[in-house]
Amino acid sequence: MHGIVSHENRMQARRAGDTLGGMSGSATKRCSAILLTGRALVVLLCTLACLAQAQRPGAKGDDAKADGPKGPEQGDAPKVEPAEDVKADLVKMQPSIDRAIDRGVENMLSRQLRDGSWGNRSPQYRNGQTALAAYMLVKSGVSADHPAIARALDFLGKELPGETYSAGCQMLFYESLHDPKYHPRMQEIFDRLLSWQAQGAWSYPWTHAGEGWNTTPGTPDLSNMQYAALGILCARRAGLDVPSKALKLMIGRTLEHQQRLSLKKEREAKRYGHPRAIGFCYRSKRGYGGEGKPTGSMTAAGVSILHICLDALGNRVGDRYRTDIQNEIDAGVRWLAQNFSVESNPNNNGWLYYYLYGIERVGDLLGIDRIGNHWWYRDGAKFIVGKQRDRGEWGDESETCFAVLFLKRATSAVTGGEPNKPRDVWTSDSKTSSLAVRASGHGEIAMWVTGFSEKVRQEHAAHGLRVARVEWFVDGAKIDTIAGTTARAFDLEPFGTKYRFARPGIYQITAKAYVVAPDAPLGCDGPLVEVDASGLKIPVHQVMAGWMKDELDARDRNLLLKIPFVTRASSAQKAHPPQDAVDGRQSTRWVCDGKDEAPSLSIQLSRFVDADRIVLEQAVASPFEKGMFDTIRKVRIKLNERDTYEFSMSEDVFEPSSYVFPRKHKIKRLDIEVLERDKGWAWPGQTGFTEVRLERDRR
Repeated sequence: MHGIVSHENRMQARRAGDTLGGMSGSATKRCSAILLTGRALVVLLCTLACLAQAQRPGAKGDDAKADGPKGPEQGDAPKVEPAEDVKADLVKMQPSIDRAIDRGVENMLSRQLRDGSWGNRSPQYRNGQTALAAYMLVKSGVSADHPAIARALDFLGKELPGETYSAGCQMLFYESLHDPKYHPRMQEIFDRLLSWQAQGAWSYPWTHAGEGWNTTPGTPDLSNMQYAALGILCARRAGLDVPSKALKLMIGRTLEHQQRLSLKKEREAKRYGHPRAIGFCYRSKRGYGGEGKPTGSMTAAGVSILHICLDALGNRVGDRYRTDIQNEIDAGVRWLAQNFSVESNPNNNGWLYYYLYGIERVGDLLGIDRIGNHWWYRDGAKFIVGKQRDRGEWGDESETCFAVLFLKRATSAVTGGEPNKPRDVWTSDSKTSSLAVRASGHGEIAMWVTGFSEKVRQEHAAHGLRVARVEWFVDGAKIDTIAGTTARAFDLEPFGTKYRFARPGIYQITAKAYVVAPDAPLGCDGPLVEVDASGLKIPVHQVMAGWMKDELDARDRNLLLKIPFVTRASSAQKAHPPQDAVDGRQSTRWVCDGKDEAPSLSIQLSRFVDADRIVLEQAVASPFEKGMFDTIRKVRIKLNERDTYEFSMSEDVFEPSSYVFPRKHKIKRLDIEVLERDKGWAWPGQTGFTEVRLERDRR
């Protein structure tokens, strides 16, 4: 610029000299003075212009060329932590990340209810939490034939989802199974999801009325739209047709949730090429941008929606359209970079793990390891691992799912990441155990020998390990003996067996190998010495017991739900009133006060019903809650204030307790008294029922 300006000044001086040659002396002096003043002014203006150009954000001078272009994933701050240091951190963190995932998975398995569901935010979202939990388990390596997944599939197969969140989560779950047999069900859900789109957007139905949402759509919000977009992503993965019109309308409505920039910032961005940083809001003011402040969770949602829809449109849109939408995606990522945090949801005091799962989606969908100068996965994983609670959870069921999905980078697996490692495999430590064993499975566990320690092998080096038999034990009780041979040395024979557990629990598996003493000559069958395996602790949270299949139809069989009734109780917790024991749901229950010495529940029916048995399900609705409430051991049943029966509850607190009456009764009043109980460790004195059912033999 300065060289050009100097060259122009010299040309102007020459032209001025030619003109001045024909003037008088005084006139020449005056003209020379004027010319010099003009030249000085030109130089000053050009210098100021150069300074402004150098200071302009995004200027492409020599320094900019040296630094390279700055995309949204890089941000504007100059200092970036080296990738090698971050990778080294992740290598050190991986064992703790794996442990956190394992504990989170075990926690969710233990929370599954009797009917195969998970109950968070039920009944508004009948399918939502169950689909989200099952999706998290599958992404964490739980196999599709695991009892927890089989039971979830049965539960979800009973009813289609009734709102957007549940539909999106159910699409995620079915797609994660990678099995074409679920594609017809996915098509049903996707058709329903598309039918809920109103003017390009999705929302809650207007109200939740008793058993389900009504059909009137409410005010659109970006959170619902985000789960609709996840449904679209899964539909594409399953090969379902996604209409272009729905995608374009969704993009348009999503952009209405962007924060509105001032006219000054808009002009600066256009005039000087400023990189824009624009967040997204939960709701929009149609035509006036987002409503309220943009937040981290909604900006992550907006970026994800735009990317999913733009990617789905493919070559159905032109380059100009694609560039315009990509610019808005980049602006959203810049906002996330400028407001980045893993300890809070920017501009929002809640929904932390929901936001972090949104960050995971942004990072993995866009294929970026950094948001601004922040290594989002390393920073987020460090925070999440440190916040896990004693029993493996991060809060409620949804928060635990979101935390594990972040740690597993679940979105990258949806879009083609590494396959999940198999779960439900336990191995003894060969460094500390003389006999190394392994177990695998769920419900029915296979167990086998993998070898002997180095010390044992050296002791028997002369003649080899001559194994006469291996005995297997569960909680100290022998379950099987596998014969070997002393005629030859051990050659990695598995000595395997299987055992099916009848109830959930944590079991100790041990083994003993009887081998010929190392100093015994060849050909001898003895003496024998014991080689013990250090025990394996096997958590069995899910067993497909026979009653579990029946539980899916339990609501349909309950005669109490077919007529009006009134419930009363000796006492009740405010959050667990007596009517919750007769509502057909496993996520609710009646619980008495902790000081109630004789808990009782009464049900007055509006008319007589014919019943031949009663089924009681204790307040403990999942293995996670086992022992927290008082465990009921014996009850008294009184029918119509006349006929009285006493019976003992099932030994397994999780299993429904059924009592068949000696004869069929016409019942209008039912009274239940708790006679005997064991104290709980979390809420001693409190007990009750999840469900009370009267049933009749269909024959």
